[in-house]
Amino acid sequence: MQSPADIKINPSLFKKLKNKKVGLALGSGGTMGMAHIGVIKFLEEHNIPVHYVAGTSAGAIVGALYAAGKKSSELADIADRLNWLSILRPNMLKFKGMVQHKGLQKILERHLDVNTIEELSLPCTIVATDFDQGKRAYFTSGPIIPAVLASSCIPVLFEPIKYRGKTYVDGFLTESVPIKAVRSMGADFVIAVDLIHSWRNPSFRAPHIYMVAIKAILIAATNAFSLSPEDDADIIISPKFGYVTLFNRASKKASIKKGYDAARAAFT
Repeated sequence: MQSPADIKINPSLFKKLKNKKVGLALGSGGTMGMAHIGVIKFLEEHNIPVHYVAGTSAGAIVGALYAAGKKSSELADIADRLNWLSILRPNMLKFKGMVQHKGLQKILERHLDVNTIEELSLPCTIVATDFDQGKRAYFTSGPIIPAVLASSCIPVLFEPIKYRGKTYVDGFLTESVPIKAVRSMGADFVIAVDLIHSWRNPSFRAPHIYMVAIKAILIAATNAFSLSPEDDADIIISPKFGYVTLFNRASKKASIKKGYDAARAAFT
């Protein structure tokens, strides 16, 4: 395995990055979002600056923690300790979602050392969907945890979030890779991490009904977007998953490595 010092960044990319305001757009992807940690690890090891962060869904969770000052090693440690029971708690009393938000909320409360988006170490935009209007919503100020919960509120799985007098669901529905969001912050060089196009990998397996359903959702969602991430990103990092990742330790480590390897391929 190559050491970071052995990996040589494309010289033309270094030239492009010089004097640029770099924005990192972390896309949605469920448990595949662990790959974002690998991307961040690569950026850290090669001293690639990040001035702005935008996140959607899983990207909002990782993005908020990263913008709060967490290093890739800390993010990996947090991921290592997570399990399904800590996140998915059955919702027995209401019928707008199968699981409660409390599990994810407690994780964010435990690891975020700030209360508002303005207090983050890096400027950050959290992308959600205004469920009443069917439009994307950008959170750039105010309490951070409700914004992240809204951004990662997968319809049917989680009950929609009521916040600031509106109803919000997962930002995946309106801006799965938040390139526009990070551009609007002032980024003139965008590194985008696109996870949901993994279904285009010929090896993406759908051996049973759960995988078939997931792949069908991914196909419908990606085909619904009129703008491909490649149209407005300076670098697109797209880890190739051959499966919908699970949440065991081996899968989490493998997902982080896929993110790292995809970042290396994009920069070299």
